[in-house]
Amino acid sequence: MGSKPSAELRLLNEGSMYHESEESLYTVQVTQRATIIGRDAKRADIRLDGLPSISNIHCTILYEADEDQYYLIDNNSRNGTRINNHRITTGHWVRLQDNDLIELGTPLIGGALLRFYILDTTPPADTSTLAEIGSIGQNTVFISYSRQDLAIMERLSDELRNTRFLKNIEVWTDETLQKGTPSWQQEIEKALNRADAVIMLMSPDAKKSEWVEREITFAQNRNKTFFPVLVRGTDADAVPISLVNMQWFDVREDAYNNGILDLIGGLVKHLQRINQGKQ
Repeated sequence: MGSKPSAELRLLNEGSMYHESEESLYTVQVTQRATIIGRDAKRADIRLDGLPSISNIHCTILYEADEDQYYLIDNNSRNGTRINNHRITTGHWVRLQDNDLIELGTPLIGGALLRFYILDTTPPADTSTLAEIGSIGQNTVFISYSRQDLAIMERLSDELRNTRFLKNIEVWTDETLQKGTPSWQQEIEKALNRADAVIMLMSPDAKKSEWVEREITFAQNRNKTFFPVLVRGTDADAVPISLVNMQWFDVREDAYNNGILDLIGGLVKHLQRINQGKQ
C-alpha cells in the first residue's frame, strides 16, 4: 500500500487579483482520497465561494494509494480546468505532479489559480498492478441495464474503458445488438458465461424489466460476482429483491463522482484477486 494523502493547494489569486510573487492568499491541505473543489457549500470539500467562473462542483482530486499518485478530473465544469496552461478534457483523469499550476475557470475573471504541492513524496510500494496481472488474459465486465438507462450506461461504460486503473478489460454491453433476436440472446449468454463481474444498473425501469431479471438469474446460477449500481430511483423502488442484501454503489446525480470511484476501486480489487488465482 502507498502512503496516506499528504498534499496542499495554495490559492494564488482571488477573482481578479494575481500575486506575481506567488505568495498564497491561503493554503488548504489535501488529506482524503477524493477531494471535491467548487462553490457548492454542501458538496465541495474545498469551497471557493464568490468566484463566478468556478462551477459548483468544478473538479475532483483523487489520491490512488497503490500508486502513491494524485489525479485530477474536471467535472464537466462550465469554464474548464487547465494544468500548466493546458486545458484538460472533461471526464478524464489527469496525473498531478508536484508544483503543478491549476487554473479553475478564468483566473482573472472570477476564477482561481492554485499551486499544487505534494508534501509526502514517499516512493510507491512494489506492488503488482492490474495491468501487470491482466497480461495473462483479458477480464470481462458485463453490464446489465434497462434501455431507459442507456445514457447513464454509456457514460459509466466509457468511464470503465478509459480509466487508467483498469487495464486489459472488456466492458460488455448489448447496445450494438438487435434486441429480441436469437443471436442477441446467444451473445448475452456467452458474455455472461465468460464475465468476471456483473454490473447491475438499478432503476425503477430495470426492476420491472423481464430481461434484466433473466440476466440476474442466469448470472446467479453461475455464481457470478455482482456490483449493483443505483442509477435512478431509491432503494425501495429500484433495488430488486434478489440483490437487496448486497452492498450497492450510488451514482445518482450529485453522488456520481464518489460512486464511480468506489465502483472502480471495488472492481480493481476483485479482478486482481481473480487474476492472481489464475497464475
